[in-house]
Amino acid sequence: MVRVHHRAAAYDNALAESQIGIYKTELIRPEGPWRDLEHVEIETLNWVHWFNHERTHASVDDLTAPEAETAHFAARNRPPGAVHPRPPTATRYGSLRRNPPMTPRTP
Repeated sequence: MVRVHHRAAAYDNALAESQIGIYKTELIRPEGPWRDLEHVEIETLNWVHWFNHERTHASVDDLTAPEAETAHFAARNRPPGAVHPRPPTATRYGSLRRNPPMTPRTP
C-alpha cells in the first residue's frame, strides 16, 4: 500500500487500512487458496460489486447502498408522517432476508 505523507494522511490511511482488512476478512482468507493472480483479480471485482450494491450496512439500518440512496431520496419527497416498509432483499451469502418495516423516529 502506498502511504501519502501529509497532514491528513493518518485519516486516509486509517480508512484504506480498514477497508483492506474487511476485504481480506471477507474474501481473501475464506475463499483461498487462489489459482493465480487473475483469479484473485476477477473475484476482487466481484467482491467490490457485491460490497457496493448488495452488502447490507449497519450504519444505514441494514440496507444496501442502493436501498439507502433510494430511501434517502424518497424520504425527501415523502409527506411528513408517511411510512413505507422496506422490501425484502437477497444477500450473496444467504437466502432472501426480510427486513422489519421502517418506523418513523421521534425527535
